[in-house]
Amino acid sequence: MVNRQNTIHHPISILLWNANGLTHQKNELSAFLLLNSIDLLLISEAHLTPNSSFKLLGYITHHCDHPDGSAHAGSAILIKSNIKHTILHSFQNNCIQATNIALTLNHIPTTISSAYFRPGIKISTLELLRYFTSLGNNFLIGSDFNSKHPRWGFSSPNTRGRLLNNFLLNHSLKIISPSNPTYWPSHANRQTDVLDFFITS
Repeated sequence: MVNRQNTIHHPISILLWNANGLTHQKNELSAFLLLNSIDLLLISEAHLTPNSSFKLLGYITHHCDHPDGSAHAGSAILIKSNIKHTILHSFQNNCIQATNIALTLNHIPTTISSAYFRPGIKISTLELLRYFTSLGNNFLIGSDFNSKHPRWGFSSPNTRGRLLNNFLLNHSLKIISPSNPTYWPSHANRQTDVLDFFITS
């Protein structure tokens, strides 16, 4: 249920970031958010647990952790404390951890989902359908999908990339991806690529 009192009529700045561990970058993150006036930060690989308490002045933190309770994988959302929103149920399993909130943008109820898709785990079309259906009709997802495809990146498609691209085409969903790489491998025999991007209804 979306609280229609939460309606936002002005543009908001949304940033997607793969943190690879959130807590050890707190000071730098706080300065960056302030300098760039970020309203909403969607975080992949937050590495938080149900016992974690991550706080930044001026922001509210919501997170969805890996179901085993250890500090790896997971997602989070940092939202300015003056932006009204509604917390929604997370989507959580071994492959996908998604933190979800609802805003009303120009009188349109919209789900904002920050997700992390773990690599090396087979995912099915049914699992994608369960996740996307849980978000409702209007949504914006920011995620490290760990999926490769030339539609949003630079390299040849991998199995998950083909599956995700076919799903997006079949459901008429849109991609917002950067022109520069988001993945910089430490191994010389691997290529830079785009793994982190937005999907919107």
